[in-house]
Amino acid sequence: MIDEREVWAQIGTVLDPELDRPLDALGFVESVRVDGADILIQFRLPTYWCAPNFAYMMAADLRERVGRVAGVGSVTVRLLDHFADGEITEGINAGRTFADVFAGETDGDLDDLRRTFQRKAFLVRQEQLLRALLRVGYSAERLARWRGADVRVDGAALLVRAETGGMETDEADADGEATALVAGTAWRRLDGLARTYRLYRQKRAAVGLSARDADPLFSTADGAPLTGEGVVEHLRAARTIRLNGSFNTILCTALNRITHGVEVDAEALRDETAG
Repeated sequence: MIDEREVWAQIGTVLDPELDRPLDALGFVESVRVDGADILIQFRLPTYWCAPNFAYMMAADLRERVGRVAGVGSVTVRLLDHFADGEITEGINAGRTFADVFAGETDGDLDDLRRTFQRKAFLVRQEQLLRALLRVGYSAERLARWRGADVRVDGAALLVRAETGGMETDEADADGEATALVAGTAWRRLDGLARTYRLYRQKRAAVGLSARDADPLFSTADGAPLTGEGVVEHLRAARTIRLNGSFNTILCTALNRITHGVEVDAEALRDETAG
């Protein structure tokens, strides 16, 4: 018997590629029906004219992710109330590519577009983590020196390795953060930053960047280590991307509420940091 909770858990991993938010949190999933080993998922986007390539990516991801659930025999995804809902629904469930379905109307398939959105999401999540660390006193120059081995997760907290030879000034002057000694190494405990860090590591992996202990923790989307000056430039560029995504999220959820009467949990869609 299929556990519907597992179906919803997989749906929760499917993101709107532009907004970088889960479809269920955005209120885009209309219904899920489990009939034996067969699953029917119906979803609806905020407007009739939402980009068909974005819709196709979401439909393909829904079908693929839910198909991973143990015991599932078939997954049917149905797009509702969209100018291309028939073509997208038929194409996705037949296993066809976007380029096949919309032949002559596109320059190619969706891989390049997906990579573009993955790179943007990486930059935004890295910016959020960097800003959080700057706020607790670390300098851009110091952050540029960090390697994968310099941080670890402990529950909801992020542990940051102290510099060799003892605590640096920015650590010693911080208010309210505890330090711990683990296997002879001093670690600074930053409560509440584990989720931000995990999201960043997920986006880092999505663009093909390694996460080995010796690798720079912060880099460009191509893997080049950031310098202190590079951190500042990155923050400036990534903030523009983040604010654009936040605005589009507000717009899309407002349109969904007005057009379809769907209310969403604003807390579930919040950014991990502001600024």
